[in-house]
Amino acid sequence: MVLSVIGAYALNNSLFDIWLMLGFGLFGFALDACKIPTPPLVIGLILGPILDASLEQSLLIGQGDSMIFLHSPISAVLLGIALLSILQATPVFGGVAGLCRKLRRGTRDAAARKT
Repeated sequence: MVLSVIGAYALNNSLFDIWLMLGFGLFGFALDACKIPTPPLVIGLILGPILDASLEQSLLIGQGDSMIFLHSPISAVLLGIALLSILQATPVFGGVAGLCRKLRRGTRDAAARKT
């Protein structure tokens, strides 16, 4: 802990950096206590600016038309896979398995009402 404080202070000779380090340490501790994984957050912080620049470049090439992402079959398939993975991870839908359970439960309930 002492080496972390010294390293944070040595970077800019500022006490603000130490408070910032402690604040983010508490934030990480809170995420850990709530069982929220931190690697996706770190990956998002690293890849976010790269994604933003690439999206801007693609929209400039397509002259602002977002359908440029669906012109190629490969990109359309990749966008479909990304959409499915987002739906699978969404707690509202309970993932794909939860959605299938709801559909099966609905058909069982409908069959039970008919008899």
